[in-house]
Amino acid sequence: MSLKQNDTYEEKQLEKVIDIYSEEKDLAPIVITTGGRLISVLPKNGISFTTEELQSIVGGYIERVEFPNGTELWVNEGGKIRGLTLNKIATALWRRIYQFDFGEDAATDFIVGDCLICKPKYTQE
Repeated sequence: MSLKQNDTYEEKQLEKVIDIYSEEKDLAPIVITTGGRLISVLPKNGISFTTEELQSIVGGYIERVEFPNGTELWVNEGGKIRGLTLNKIATALWRRIYQFDFGEDAATDFIVGDCLICKPKYTQE
């Protein structure tokens, strides 16, 4: 797969996530992998994720990033320090949403590791 084809694939995946993010419907939580896959997941109890489930998804301690519409992005809190792989789709989503709020910081910051995007109801214990 050439870089250009890969960019196109990542752009398509990003557009899917943006569509999900902007929807007001109640959609299932999605894991965004560093490999560009989008995987629908549900909490084991069918209601909300436990801390342990969130940690398992992101591979370590969790940190919540809240988007303006209330949607949550759960990431690995120490992922940058640990040198986790860049998550291009989550990074592009974060940058697109926060480019006007954080200016240059939004253009240089990045998301690493697998992460979970979901509505808050899925993380209320």
